[in-house]
Amino acid sequence: MAQHSAEMTRCIREVDVGGFIKLTKHVNPDLAPEDDWQAMFQIHLVRTGMRSMADKLRFYSHCWLRDAGFAKYSLLPDKLKPRAEKMYPVGAQAVGVATRTQTPRALAIRGTMEDAIRECQADGLDLGDRRVHKRMLEMRQRFIRSE
Repeated sequence: MAQHSAEMTRCIREVDVGGFIKLTKHVNPDLAPEDDWQAMFQIHLVRTGMRSMADKLRFYSHCWLRDAGFAKYSLLPDKLKPRAEKMYPVGAQAVGVATRTQTPRALAIRGTMEDAIRECQADGLDLGDRRVHKRMLEMRQRFIRSE
């Protein structure tokens, strides 16, 4: 078991999901994550409680849990949470959609592009993903051609 300790620590420190899953299945199959998301959750949870882990990594994991909706599971001591929140504040994503005029046609085009963004979000795409921009422009062109 001790021989695996250094490798497990490395997997947790580096967020090596594949290595973490493989090693956990080998060492303790009953606790092995079923998929990559569960592995990420377990890694970040463990990192928040490891006093031997660098604060910056513990703070990041605390905020990862917070952003995923699992802040209550963070093992980071309460006295450190304000520092973590300051280092990694809640992020906000945005996409810009602009029109040259406020004509009914321009507003309809903008609405079509906004719908494309919402569809991409519903599909789980990050707003920074190039496919979001591509989809916006496709829907804009489709609207213009349909007039």
